[in-house]
Amino acid sequence: MPLYKSLLNEARKHLEQEEKVLSVLNGTSEKGALGRQHPAIYIATDRRVIFYMSKLFGDKLQMFSYSDISSIELKNTYMFGDNISIFVGKKKCTMKFIQENAEQFTQIVEQKIGKLINSVNSIIDIPDQIQKLSELRDKGILTEEEFTSKKQELLMKM
Repeated sequence: MPLYKSLLNEARKHLEQEEKVLSVLNGTSEKGALGRQHPAIYIATDRRVIFYMSKLFGDKLQMFSYSDISSIELKNTYMFGDNISIFVGKKKCTMKFIQENAEQFTQIVEQKIGKLINSVNSIIDIPDQIQKLSELRDKGILTEEEFTSKKQELLMKM
């Protein structure tokens, strides 16, 4: 465990001011080009996911903004711990042999991804909502004042 603490301390150096750590996982990386696995950690913050791995000839640091993450996958292997893969476009970053907190970590990342998707969808929906209000006004269901008031409320949300 001391190795994972040192990884966490090194990774914390890359946090932005006031960035909050929400969850941390320890495990090992997938096998690299030389067939070796290395100690690694995932850190979910309020802004992004950080992957930090200790290698023989230097460390590897990857940072994934929640807006860039397309999905996260949790596989329960029971005997050997859990595996988590984070997908960014066509790239995949996987950590294996996670002994604890994998489900909590996955839920945090899924929520962060979901909030971004929902906020983008709601912004996209605002012009459609204004169009529908316009149609209601044109049909005489809404007055000009009601239309203008609702339109301004929607525009403030963008």
